[in-house]
Amino acid sequence: MSGLLLLIRRCPAKHATFTSNATRAWTRTMAGPNTKHYNVSDGPMAQLLRIVRDGEGLTVSQLYERATSDGVGVHSRRHMKGLLQWMKKIGRVRTVPARNAQGKIIRGKNHSFHLTEVGETHIAKIDEAAGR
Repeated sequence: MSGLLLLIRRCPAKHATFTSNATRAWTRTMAGPNTKHYNVSDGPMAQLLRIVRDGEGLTVSQLYERATSDGVGVHSRRHMKGLLQWMKKIGRVRTVPARNAQGKIIRGKNHSFHLTEVGETHIAKIDEAAGR
C-alpha cells in the first residue's frame, strides 16, 4: 500500500490539509506569471471575460468560435459552458434571452452573455495587474 493511501486511511483530516497545501504550492509555482498580482493569472476564465467584454451580446456558439480562434485555454464547448455557468453563479456575467422584433422572448433560442458591474471591475483589476 502506498504511503499516501495509508495516510488517507489513518488520518483523513491530514489528507485534506495536504491537498490544500499542495494546491497552494502549485498555484504559487505553476499557475502563471500574473498569479502573484491580484491572485489571478491569464487563464481561460479571464480570457473569456475579455471576450464577453469586447463582443457584448455573444451567444455560446459565437463565444466558442471566438475562444478557439483567439487561443483561449478551453478544452471543449462543455468546458467553456461550465466556466460561463460558474461566472454566472458568482455574478460576473449575466444572460439575456433572445427576443423577436416585437420584443417577445423567443423560446428555445440562444441567450446572449453580458458582463455585470462585478465582472467589469474584476477584469479591470486583472488587466491593471497584468499591465495592459
